[in-house]
Order: sequence, then structure tokens, then C-alpha cells
Amino acid sequence: PIYKLISRIENRKNENLWQKVKDYFYSESSIEEDKKRYIDYLGARGQFKEQIAYLKGLENKKEFKTQMLTAYAMSEMMGQDPYDSDNLKENELKNQKISNLELLIMDSQKTDENYFPSLMSFCEMTKNTETGEMSDKCLKYTSDFQKQTTWNKDIAKTKAEKAIEKANSLYYNAKIFEMLKEEPKANELYVECFKVYKTLYALTPLKEKSRSVRLEQLKCMKDDVLVSTDKESFLKKLANDYPFEETFHRKLSSYYQAQKNYQKALSENEIALKYSYGRMWLYNVLKKSELLKAQDKNNEAYVVLEKALDQVSIDKENSTRNNSVLKMVRNQYEELKKKVL
Repeated sequence: PIYKLISRIENRKNENLWQKVKDYFYSESSIEEDKKRYIDYLGARGQFKEQIAYLKGLENKKEFKTQMLTAYAMSEMMGQDPYDSDNLKENELKNQKISNLELLIMDSQKTDENYFPSLMSFCEMTKNTETGEMSDKCLKYTSDFQKQTTWNKDIAKTKAEKAIEKANSLYYNAKIFEMLKEEPKANELYVECFKVYKTLYALTPLKEKSRSVRLEQLKCMKDDVLVSTDKESFLKKLANDYPFEETFHRKLSSYYQAQKNYQKALSENEIALKYSYGRMWLYNVLKKSELLKAQDKNNEAYVVLEKALDQVSIDKENSTRNNSVLKMVRNQYEELKKKVL
């Protein structure tokens, strides 16, 4: 049971004498298995700061270096602060993040799910802030990644696996071209990616009702690409099939926003707000204020953000943790405050 595992780990951390006695009769492989299982447990629960602290304390931490670097990357993605940012200078913090990301890129497999987000973060942090040009290291790593993903799509065996590999290859390459400011090429790949997922419907038992396939297909739907009735009907069908899923209403709202149909966008945004919480609730609040601003309703947008920030201040977890969406909400609130007051 997991509670017994946690008890053993805590006892070892505290150098409990009785645990030392019991460990004397345990095999070394059993103790190592405990470590791995505990690391996986913390990661599965999103306790990345705790995972990092534990990994740092291991004597053989070199063996777990990739897991620790992944924990740093995932911690940031989840809005946590694994670096104790308040006690570091801005340039020190940036250099530490870049170093960790590069180590992760070099140490992990290109097929790992966290590899590509880490690569994109590295490229964003190392680009020339004045010209927007990507660093030489970024271009090298992205080139290596493109070759790897192109090769990957040929190793799958079933038709469904081949389609998934092809879609992933198209999506990741589109993201790279998008980052390199080659928008037309990126958009072509997004469209192709969207089409490949259509072929997957016929290969899954639930056909077009396959929620997992449709969720994956969403990532290929950029707001300014595939602006067509086909895209609208696809999103509307998702929202109708899963009326309590905020993701689909949020995507449909973004589609209408790209079409500058702000009334429909607000209508879908309200539904997304109703069924969201935490970071996604804040994100939807931010989108609502943007939709109101687009209609020159600055006063209403200001009130929306003011009420949201009042609510967040009551929620200690959201008000104290390092949350990038919360920062964006506060920045937009201050910007609107100057306009309306």
C-alpha cells in the first residue's frame, strides 16, 4: 500500500533507527524500487517541488538526473516555483532555467512527452530579445527534433499508430515553423494534422464519438487557421456532445473571437467559466475581459477582473502561488484601471 511506502521513505529521510534495522534485511534492489515508486507517486500527484527536494537528497542522484530536470520543467508548467525565485536575481534565475532545460534536452529521449515543451521553452528563453532571432543551439536542437519525428512516423505498425505518429510529427513541426515565424508553412502543417485525425475516426471503435481522438485533434486547430464552417461544426458538435467540458466551450469561444463574432464568443465563454476552476477559471476570466475590451466595453472588463481578483485574494492557494495566468490578470487589470479611473 502507498501509505506504507510513504512511511518507509519518511523514516529513511529521518534516519529512523528501526527502519535502519529493517533495511538491513531488505535487498538493495527493494530499496531502489521504493525510491523509484515514490518518485513516480509524487509526479503523478503533481507534487514536483517535493519530488525535486527528494531527488536532490539521493546519494545516487546522477541516476535520476533526467527525472529531476523533468520535475523542474513540469513544476513551471503547473505554475509552481521550484527555484525559490524571490531569492535569486533575474539573470541568475534565467541562467539556471536555461541550464536545466538544455540538460533535459540533451539527456532525455525525443519521444518523451515533456521533451518538446522543454525545447520550446529553451528556444523562447535563448532567443535574441531585440531581433527575435532564435539561438544557434535552439536551431540545432529543433533540426535534430524534426529529423527524429520524421523518422518516428515510419516505425509504427498498425494503421492507427501510423496515423498518430504522422499527426504528432505534423503538429510538432508546425510548432517549430511557427516559432521560426514561418507562419504559412506552419499553417499548412496544422491543416494536414487536422485532416490526419479525421482518418483516425474510422480506425477507432467509437468512430467520430471517440473523445480521446477529438481531444488530440483540437491541438491542430489554430484560431486563425481552418476558419471555415467545417471547423465551426466540429467544435459545436464537441460542445454539444460534452456540454459540461469547459475545454470545448473555450475552444469554440476562441473560434468565434477569431471570427470577431464577440456575442457568440462571450456566450461560449460564460459556459466555459461555469465549468472551469483554478488556473483555467482565471484564464477564462481573462478571455472574457479581452472580449469585452474588443467591443470597447472597458468599464465592464475592469469590473470582471476586479471581482475575479477579489475572489482570488480569499483563496490563499491562488493568491500566494506563482501563477502566470494570475499575473496576466493583474497586469490587464492595472492597464484597464488607468483607462477607466
